[in-house]
Amino acid sequence: MVIWLIDACLAALLPEIAEIYKGVTIVQGAQLVTVYNLGFMVSTFFFGPLGDVLERYKIIVTAACLFAAACVGFAIYKNFTAALAFRLAAGFCGGMLTVNLWSGLIYEVPKKHFNTAIGLMAGTRAYSLVLGLPLVMKLVDWIGWDSTFLILGVIILIPLLLFAFTTTKPSANQKGGSLNPLRHYYDAIRLPGILRGLSGFFLVRMAGGTAFVFTSLWLFETYGLDTSQRAILILVFGIGEILGSWASVPIISKMGPPKTFYLGITGTFFFLAFLVFTPLPLWGIGASLLLLSLSDRCFGMAFWRVYIPQDRLRTGTLSSMGNIAFAGSIAAITGIGTPIVKIVGWKIAVIMTLTILLIGSQILRFSLFTPDRLAKAEDGW
Repeated sequence: MVIWLIDACLAALLPEIAEIYKGVTIVQGAQLVTVYNLGFMVSTFFFGPLGDVLERYKIIVTAACLFAAACVGFAIYKNFTAALAFRLAAGFCGGMLTVNLWSGLIYEVPKKHFNTAIGLMAGTRAYSLVLGLPLVMKLVDWIGWDSTFLILGVIILIPLLLFAFTTTKPSANQKGGSLNPLRHYYDAIRLPGILRGLSGFFLVRMAGGTAFVFTSLWLFETYGLDTSQRAILILVFGIGEILGSWASVPIISKMGPPKTFYLGITGTFFFLAFLVFTPLPLWGIGASLLLLSLSDRCFGMAFWRVYIPQDRLRTGTLSSMGNIAFAGSIAAITGIGTPIVKIVGWKIAVIMTLTILLIGSQILRFSLFTPDRLAKAEDGW
């Protein structure tokens, strides 16, 4: 939750970055989000597969401590080049931590409770948006940028202590095996449907993630809302993610992953277009953001429910590949999408986004959501 919170803060505070780092534009400031996710991708590449053959507990504890150190450095040094370096380091440590928490989930939770467990895990970003982001944006107004991000860096130690005291033994993992990540990836991509499924997931996540990255900037440029007003609407967006994480559990159990996926894609397509192409009052924006984030959770949850159990002995590698696709989509949105929005405007950018969403959903339809892949997801236990 803390890892996602710091990333969400930077995305939400893009309009303020130009004031914090003198001479830095919004497009340049977006690189702070980009490099964080690039670091996330790189460490996930290495430490996902290594979690299958090494002790996950030690990896998680080490990553959390280094993450705290990188966040404290980011808060203290107010040079933009140094800030980029610290964000890269924090993303690297966040990737180490997140991929091993996800990949260990299937060993800790019985099959009958897996939908619920993954729903709770999938809601961590939403919990950070609802519980933390409005407070953080207020804290920036009250005590300043430096103090706020210093507090955020130290907060990671609280869940680290809880984890250390409540974990009685390391998560079960594959005993032995190669320490070469490339070997693990080579074996994983040979699984039927995995490579095409990941490419489709990358595209739908890139399209779905536009709301997460650009909501604050869009509200600022389109409606002229100040920081507090944007915080309230982002809070509504986060509530939708929490509701979606919880609601998708019975929906998946009742309808199955494919229908849940298509339901989420349809809702995302409609509400994203509705928000940008229709002038709305504040309550209409809030309601649309709520339903958009709920739809986003439905298609994301459906993907992970089928994807993770594909091979029990390669959960670290599979989680790593999925997280790389996820972080890569966010990096692409901020790094490429921000200048595109500035050039073509919001409406053309949304048309491009919806096209990507359609292409990605069809790739997944014919790769991961097939009868043999669905059967494998059930047999992977």
